Amino acid sequence: MKRHTLAAAMILAAFCGCEKENGIPATEQWPALSEGIVASASYLGDYYESGTGVINITLRDEGLIFDEDLQSYIGPGQSLTLSLGVPLANDASSPEIPEGQYLPSGDESHPAWTFCTAGLYMTTINSYDTEGNISVTPVTGGTVNIKASGSMYWISCNLTTSEGVFTLEYVGRIRISNMSSEGFVSTLTGDIVCPPMEYAEFTFNGQAGDGIAESYTLFLATGYNPLDGSFEDGFLICLNAEPGLTEVQDGTYVVNSSSDASEQKEGTIVPGYGAFIENMGTWFFSYSKGSSYAQIKSGQMVIRSLQDGSSSISLDFKDGNGHSMTASFMGTPVYY
Repeated sequence: MKRHTLAAAMILAAFCGCEKENGIPATEQWPALSEGIVASASYLGDYYESGTGVINITLRDEGLIFDEDLQSYIGPGQSLTLSLGVPLANDASSPEIPEGQYLPSGDESHPAWTFCTAGLYMTTINSYDTEGNISVTPVTGGTVNIKASGSMYWISCNLTTSEGVFTLEYVGRIRISNMSSEGFVSTLTGDIVCPPMEYAEFTFNGQAGDGIAESYTLFLATGYNPLDGSFEDGFLICLNAEPGLTEVQDGTYVVNSSSDASEQKEGTIVPGYGAFIENMGTWFFSYSKGSSYAQIKSGQMVIRSLQDGSSSISLDFKDGNGHSMTASFMGTPVYY
């Protein structure tokens, strides 16, 4: 991982003269943009229900290549995961990384202005070899300083581990995905046109909308891997059908604007909500081009019976950013 010392980076004042939110011109010169480092971040909201937010930032070597089969990066190279406790975002649909100094904390609830050193979400240094093996080194102390100017960030890390001191500086843009329950969750950066779906499975969930409909989950997927039973691309679709039937009837199912149980009625689809690990409502997922997923927030699905007894399913969904996902299936669905 390339590291840039402050003395060398000060040669180029990349952001001299930008204005802060209070309107006072910034007189501080920023270092040059970092080279060889890729940055991304996700905002988890009040993940621990402790009144503070959680932001995970990943800074990794640009040369690392993600291997779909191993579900790991191929090195040699490193990545740094910073797990920060921050004040809750006023607008969860457009989160930012608050500027300031962050100090180490072993409190898993992520108090504000700390980086976590314990628990599920903790700060680590990950090293990858040429075989995709990962060596994880927990961070035990140090400081993280962050400066912000719009979507541009200057992150300076001086960290301690059981193996010694680790320093890293990053200057550049960071795309922050909203992974909190207060907003929509989507890692899509453009429209998705799926290959024909190869598998369709309906699972009956019970009554919905106070009994005026019955809930089914439709698992629609393609790219089956017999070695581990996984699929590459697909949808988890929670739909509301006419009650009293043994199969879902033909028709057009429109994504509901609300996920509340009392608002569900036949002919609708429950929008995606909550965290990705819970998959509540309707979701898209893909592992064929890295790891992508999104809550479905609008659109519709059409189901038609064919003369040979099979079914045709076509859908056109959108996530909360307006990115579309289109797909189709032709075959005989399985019912559970």
